[in-house]
Amino acid sequence: LNFLAITPCEILIIIWGTVSFFMFLHLFYGYYRIHKEIQTLYHYESADTTQNIRTQFPEFASLEYVIVNPAFPSPMQIGFIHPIILLPTIQYESKDFYYILKHEMTHYHNHDTWIKFGINIWRCIFWWFPFTYLLYYELDESLELKCDYIVTQNMTASQKADYLSALLHV
Repeated sequence: LNFLAITPCEILIIIWGTVSFFMFLHLFYGYYRIHKEIQTLYHYESADTTQNIRTQFPEFASLEYVIVNPAFPSPMQIGFIHPIILLPTIQYESKDFYYILKHEMTHYHNHDTWIKFGINIWRCIFWWFPFTYLLYYELDESLELKCDYIVTQNMTASQKADYLSALLHV
């Protein structure tokens, strides 16, 4: 009965590996589910919305797709390789709409989606370390502040006020 001679260290490694494995499964299932939901929404959305945005705001030419749906609580950017912006169903003023798109595209250009993916991988591996959760929750706030700083870096005071007003409206 050699299998009973497992050391406490081996038990901890088995527990760590098992929990990490199931956390990875949960993470990738969540990404898969979101991907399927977005694919379903593609069929109900018109590509004209994205084309109109590209025409109205040429600086967003790299924008892959915009999906407007009441299911989204706030604007967000997804997509690791091609940016997709998800917007709640709200009547946007032109200026607010521009700043929201600029904010979300800045997240894309800063590779924030990759950073969040990386911290999720980190969390799956180091689930037992308390500071992992502190890092996970504080990283989102830091990425938002960094994004706001980059967007407003070359703006005048009135443009900054308009930008902050757009954030408050949405």
